[in-house]
Amino acid sequence: MAASAQSFGLSGTVNGVKDGKVYLQQFQNKMFTTIDSAVIENGRFTFRTKPVLPELYGITLNPAKSPYFLFLENSKIEVTPGYGAVFPEYDRKGIESAGSVYGLAGKQ
Repeated sequence: MAASAQSFGLSGTVNGVKDGKVYLQQFQNKMFTTIDSAVIENGRFTFRTKPVLPELYGITLNPAKSPYFLFLENSKIEVTPGYGAVFPEYDRKGIESAGSVYGLAGKQ
């Protein structure tokens, strides 16, 4: 189990945001709960938490708003959300069939 946990990684670039925070949320009891945050520096972020996998998670700039949904799996994952309403555009790398990103964002 320890070897599989070491291969997970979630990082990315937020287009249009040079600094701030991005939040990793886990779907629990019919709602998203923040489990980690990462500082955005020069548009880049990396989460340190190694979540239970595979599972439904979300990333957001504002924990009070709906996140982008991600099914995280045991791999290195790179996401590039655009900035607008929450994340109106995205790109992702390293996510196979079980790790699709659904571009569902709440309106501000």
